[in-house]
Amino acid sequence: MSASLDELMQAVRQMLSDMGWRTEIQQDRVVAVKIAIAFKWMLGKRTVRQDVECRFDAQENSVRFTETATESSIGIPPLSFGVTKHRQSGTRYREKRVEKGIGGQGAMSYGTVGESVMRLCQEKGYRFVCTTGRIKNPLK
Repeated sequence: MSASLDELMQAVRQMLSDMGWRTEIQQDRVVAVKIAIAFKWMLGKRTVRQDVECRFDAQENSVRFTETATESSIGIPPLSFGVTKHRQSGTRYREKRVEKGIGGQGAMSYGTVGESVMRLCQEKGYRFVCTTGRIKNPLK
């Protein structure tokens, strides 16, 4: 038996919030944002921001999941040391990235949040569909 759509949306929002994401429910979707890596100093800054969108469809009993990561630099970013591991299989992509340096640090684990959302949706009786593309109107 499947959970109600509102219950599932609240459960996904709460799970993302517990994982350190800033979340919001907007009509038929849950959007979340996380600044994974941040460096700042006098001459510039650099950030890596992750965005997630879960679009819920009651007719199809499904959840469409999209995850993006955006890196931005302004000025001369500070020196840093980073380690990156990535793995791709078909359209599934995972990346673990850790950076430390002058003016900041951070860690990004791209792809793992999707697996957590997928397990939750399947437990509640919903079909999980991983999509690619741009997230329209993510949290600011």
